[in-house]
Parts: sequence; structure tokens; C-alpha cells
Amino acid sequence: MTPKRPPAKTGPAKRPGRRRRWWLVLVVVFGLPALIATAMLGYTYARFSSLIDARLHGQRERVPPRIYGRPMELRRGQALSGRQLVDRLNDLGYAERPRPEKPGEFTVAENTVSFRPRSGDASGKLIRATFNTPPALKPGTAPPPAGINRLERLDVVGGRGRDGVRLETPLLTSLMTGDREKRRQVRLRQIPPHVVYAVLAIEDRRF
Repeated sequence: MTPKRPPAKTGPAKRPGRRRRWWLVLVVVFGLPALIATAMLGYTYARFSSLIDARLHGQRERVPPRIYGRPMELRRGQALSGRQLVDRLNDLGYAERPRPEKPGEFTVAENTVSFRPRSGDASGKLIRATFNTPPALKPGTAPPPAGINRLERLDVVGGRGRDGVRLETPLLTSLMTGDREKRRQVRLRQIPPHVVYAVLAIEDRRF
């Protein structure tokens, strides 16, 4: 007779559901961030590769090259007339209004020019420039010396006087062929009569 073997000890049965749960946790913890990182890297590569290719082929963002003059400065005692100041304000694109309420507007009254600068420490403030009045010439007298027209005072309306005001830089020209045109609206009375007659002379008579 063969002796009977004792029954083998068996441990607790392994549950397949618990193993699947651990695999799912690992996939969520490590797989989801990896998927997001891969998507971000792909988007970055596609975005910058197209930008680099465009620059290598010369398709860059072009800024129209422009040439500016020095900033316009007004100072007390400066040899300047009110008419010259108005012309310079027009060159800077200022608009004449009955009352200058916004930056870039001005008005003229007798020997004063009031305006609101667009930039500088006086930006938006109402500046009043007062000019001297040239003396009336008598018949047969010599013309006044150069510099008789001068800027006597610069005042901030509602504030103190100023020694000087700095305005924007004027645009001299643009190097792009499509932006070289400079226009400025003027009143008809500001155009010399011979220019008006010349334009009328060359106009089509049937117009």
C-alpha cells in the first residue's frame, strides 16, 4: 500500500478583476499625460515648422519703412508766427475745430492758437500759444527785421505757463511705392488765385 500524501496547501485564489483595475490605473496615470504631451509637441512642431519655412522663403511680416523728422518743439521767444504753427499742425495731421476737445485738434483766434497735443508730457491738455502782433507799417517805412513774429507765451488752460512744448515727429516720406502720397485738405481761400485759374484753364470746357 502506498502512503497517502497530505493535501497540498493552496493560497487564496488570485482575482483577475484586481489586476485589470491596476492596469487601468496605470494607463490613466501615465498614458493620459503622455497623450497630452504628444499632442502639444505635435502642434508646436507644426506651428513653428510652417513659420520657419515661411521665413526661409522670404515671406516675412513687412513693416513699411518710413522716414520721420525731428520732433516739433515750441518754446517761448521762438521766431515763429501763428500761420507757421498752423501749417506745422496741419503737417502733423491736426484738424481745425471751433473748440479743440480731443487730442489732435486746434483752433485759431486772433493772435492765439489753441491745440491739444497727442503725445508728450502735455498730451491731451489744452495748450494756448500766444504770438505778438507785428506793428502796422507806415507808407515808405522799411520792412520789420527778421524774427519780428515770435511766440510770446505758452500756457496750459487751467494751469501754469510753460517754457516749451514738444509735439510728435512729422512723417517726411515712406519708402514704399504705394504709400508715398501725402495729402492735406485745405480751404479754397488758402489756395493762391493763380493756382485756381490754372486748374480752371486746363479743365475740359464740356465738364
